[in-house]
Amino acid sequence: MIHIEQLELLIESIKSSVPSSGVWPFTVLALRKNDLKGCSSFDELSDHLLLFLIRNDFTKEDMLDYITNSNEIIRLPEAIKPFVLEQIMQRQLSSVMLPFWKEKQTTIVVGMAMFLAREFYFKLNSIPADMQEIDLILDFERRDLRSFFLLNILPSESAFLK
Repeated sequence: MIHIEQLELLIESIKSSVPSSGVWPFTVLALRKNDLKGCSSFDELSDHLLLFLIRNDFTKEDMLDYITNSNEIIRLPEAIKPFVLEQIMQRQLSSVMLPFWKEKQTTIVVGMAMFLAREFYFKLNSIPADMQEIDLILDFERRDLRSFFLLNILPSESAFLK
């Protein structure tokens, strides 16, 4: 059985583990199976789901904020920060690279979520899904969001030893 309080703690744990205090290129939502009623591609959903969404309104300026406030950059000596930021931004800032960069950052956080779930005695399983169908049912396009990764949340009998 999954307790809502545990699920809320998992989401807070995911948010606190994001490697930047800057603007995020994604958002994460807890859903119930009933939220996806009418979705044809889901036969074996658990009652609780975790959905990662990409922010379509995420700009190059937001990306700079995310990178500037990342743990990686914050730990650098002040003298080399501008140089490193310039190198990263030259590599990543093109309009072509921004969508890939957003997906990469979101995928990193999905991986972290799968690891963190074990501490809460959850198992997260990826669900192959028609993300466009989810977007239509939940009207995410209107909110400038795009479904990216859907996970079943299942109770687990074991967690990592602490």
